[in-house]
Amino acid sequence: MDRLKGHKDFVAVLKKHQKFSSRDIVLHYSIYRQPEPGSPRKGIKSSPVTGCRDIDIRLGLAVSKSVGNAVMRNTVKRRLRVLAKKYEGYLTDLPSAGTLCIDIVVRAKPSAAYARFDALDSQMEKIYAGLREKSAEYPADKPAA
Repeated sequence: MDRLKGHKDFVAVLKKHQKFSSRDIVLHYSIYRQPEPGSPRKGIKSSPVTGCRDIDIRLGLAVSKSVGNAVMRNTVKRRLRVLAKKYEGYLTDLPSAGTLCIDIVVRAKPSAAYARFDALDSQMEKIYAGLREKSAEYPADKPAA
């Protein structure tokens, strides 16, 4: 899983207005096809075996100051990063014709600071299951965005 790094990338995902929400987490996403098969997106490393991957996933975390002080925010970020890595498998085994690109921004609500890890785990599982359904529905012939 690669990272969303630039402000432009975060804004592009948030402008799509596609999201899943739970008690402590909001997951914003953008799904699109790679413009030309075999040519990796800028900033994405391709597989040395095939030249490109079937599914490119980029993750960004947004944990604002309303969540708490720096220690609390970093704790929440670490938890969300671990959970995103855990459920990445929900998306990587999707059948796809061509390269499917999924950009994800996970935003923590202020209540995430006091949520138990197992509660965040179950919320993330439900959110990623919903994202898997949306990704599986994405048509193979839809043009690149």
